[in-house]
Amino acid sequence: MNQTLDTMLESLNLLAIRDVYQEVSTRIIKEQMSPIDYLQELVNIELDQRYQKSVMHLLKIAKLPRNKLLRDFDITRIPTLHPGLLKNLSEGDFIDRSENLLIFGNPGTGKSHLSIALAREWCLRGRKCLYITAASLVQGVISR
Repeated sequence: MNQTLDTMLESLNLLAIRDVYQEVSTRIIKEQMSPIDYLQELVNIELDQRYQKSVMHLLKIAKLPRNKLLRDFDITRIPTLHPGLLKNLSEGDFIDRSENLLIFGNPGTGKSHLSIALAREWCLRGRKCLYITAASLVQGVISR
């Protein structure tokens, strides 16, 4: 019977549920939880796994050169950058409005760190991004 259930779950592409339903059922029975709790737990696991896979895919296609985090960014290096603006940028709402973001400044001010960290945040929020330097962009246009 488990083989049939495994096959059905696989055919429905419920791979996370397929991998954990027996383990979760044992815990649910032990904790005397309801069938609805069991189902909710399985669906939560499936949704979490799909979100994680989606984020990993978005990070891969973003081609971020390094793993930079927004929390590690030294905002004092750019005195005109307000923390509230940085929070708004990380949410990415300007993307929905088709607005652009230009980051420029002197060498060593953290432009690359900031752009990589923001792109990473946007990927975590389910947005597609592509990290590319201005030089690479120009070279790509010229070589076509």
